[in-house]
Amino acid sequence: MVTFLGIVGSPRAGNTEFIVKEILDKLTKMGAETRLFLLRQLSFTHCQGCWKCYKTKVCKMRDDLTINLFPEMISAQGMVFASPAYYGSVTGLMKNFMDRCTPFLNSYNPGPLRGKVSANIIVYGREGGVYCSQSTLDYWCLTMGLKVINNSLFHYLEKNDARSSIYREDETNIISLKMMASVDKKWEKKDGQDFPRIIVKEKALMPLWRTPSGTACKKKEKKGITLSLWSKDITKRRIGKLLKGGFSG
Repeated sequence: MVTFLGIVGSPRAGNTEFIVKEILDKLTKMGAETRLFLLRQLSFTHCQGCWKCYKTKVCKMRDDLTINLFPEMISAQGMVFASPAYYGSVTGLMKNFMDRCTPFLNSYNPGPLRGKVSANIIVYGREGGVYCSQSTLDYWCLTMGLKVINNSLFHYLEKNDARSSIYREDETNIISLKMMASVDKKWEKKDGQDFPRIIVKEKALMPLWRTPSGTACKKKEKKGITLSLWSKDITKRRIGKLLKGGFSG
């Protein structure tokens, strides 16, 4: 059975949680299995920046993220990430969660989330910095190797405004249909529209963070230097280009 997760980074029960619950409810009615994770109810701390997980692919800390949430993310086919916009970014709660996902990094080696789909949601009261909040989620998903098939902005000033919004119902219908279509061919639209549609292009990322092509590490020898798509060893040529600002990001 197809499984989708809803991961909510709001510190309170309000519009963000309500929207994600509605999307998951519609996915359940379409035949998917869904699970909701409210980060405020999980016990976890911030990333310590030790980088041990970069070698082991496992976070050294034992808490609700590593024990309960991370295994579910690996087994799920898609995820809905949602956060209110706080000071031109996601909430601190959401950012701590994002930082802790370093074991899933899709850089030199394919990460365990690579190829899964995501729908990103930002709820905001005032427009200042809202697009920065949106891009924070989108680019993080790309570094994880996720396919961003939808990113939505919901404008609600008061805590429970989403409950009476007609726009919310239409948008959550679209999001749920896109997510099912991305993993289940029977939900594809027949009017020529293709699903999934990647909103953010990988070209916007530095080459080191782009999804590697192929399924195996390709190596070749050139002037005594081993070049590898997924190798930790960066060649002198790439280092020089990086220092000169040659990598566009």
